[in-house]
Amino acid sequence: MTDIHEKEINPNPNTGDPLKRFQITAGIILAILLIIIGILVVNTLNKDNENERLSNELEESLQISQELRVEYDSALVKLDAIELENEDLKLIISENKAMLGAQKARIESLIQNSRDLTEARIQLKALIAQKEKFLNELKKLQEENEELTTANENLNEEKKKLSSNLEESRTKNKELTSEKNKLADDKEKLTAEKDKLSEKVNRASVIQTTAIRTNGQIDKGEGKWKDNDKAKKIARLLICFDIEANPIAENSSETFYLRIINPQGETLAIENMGSGVLTRKEDNQKVRYTAVETVDYNQQESEVCMAWAPGISFQEGLYQIEVYNKGFLAGKTSYQLK
Repeated sequence: MTDIHEKEINPNPNTGDPLKRFQITAGIILAILLIIIGILVVNTLNKDNENERLSNELEESLQISQELRVEYDSALVKLDAIELENEDLKLIISENKAMLGAQKARIESLIQNSRDLTEARIQLKALIAQKEKFLNELKKLQEENEELTTANENLNEEKKKLSSNLEESRTKNKELTSEKNKLADDKEKLTAEKDKLSEKVNRASVIQTTAIRTNGQIDKGEGKWKDNDKAKKIARLLICFDIEANPIAENSSETFYLRIINPQGETLAIENMGSGVLTRKEDNQKVRYTAVETVDYNQQESEVCMAWAPGISFQEGLYQIEVYNKGFLAGKTSYQLK
């Protein structure tokens, strides 16, 4: 009965063995240590990998930063060189520098803050492409400016030549104008002398008239006329005159103009009866004439008669009779009608 009672009190007969308990405890501890060691090993491996990744990223970021600095500084050097040679491109170059500076700042921000090195590398390539684009555009503008400069120099040279030619032309024109004025003056003098000489020749060639005879006449019919000095009775005035021989005058026809001036000082004139206007050479005045007669002249004395029958009554009083040849007064007389 006692054994049965002890078995009921200690159902696990091993718990009472210290060695067994030690072995169990040691096993548990060893298992825990193994787990810890495993965790530590895994953590160490992960940390090494992270460190390697971070090291690679750092190295790449430094490389990108170095490339960025080199490309940016190279761009600034080239832009400054272009600016020194072309002041006209200063504003455009400043704008290009600002754009490259902003793009550089974005890349630096990607490197330092977000650690997005892939995007940073893409942006660096974009910056390099933009730099090349700017340089190519500036080179083209530089070449165009050089062409414009050359064209301007050519234009200036051409302008100088044109100015020189213009000045020479002006000088020649002044000389020609002076010569022309001198020739004009000489011509005017020659013309004046010629006119004077011509006037003298014309004056000398005037056929003078003598013995101017005026008679009032009554129409008797059948072509017969009778002299009368009564104004109310006469139908016409007959004026006859002798022309002198003039060796200077040419053998040709000569024209004589008759002026009959009534007692009131008016020239008797009817256009449809042959009256007209002549220029009196003595004073270059236009005067009316009564009748005109052209005769053959052979440098010999002869008689010329001219009749004036206006078909209206004559007035009483003193009439002035003038005969012109070549515009000069060749003779004159007066006649009284009662």
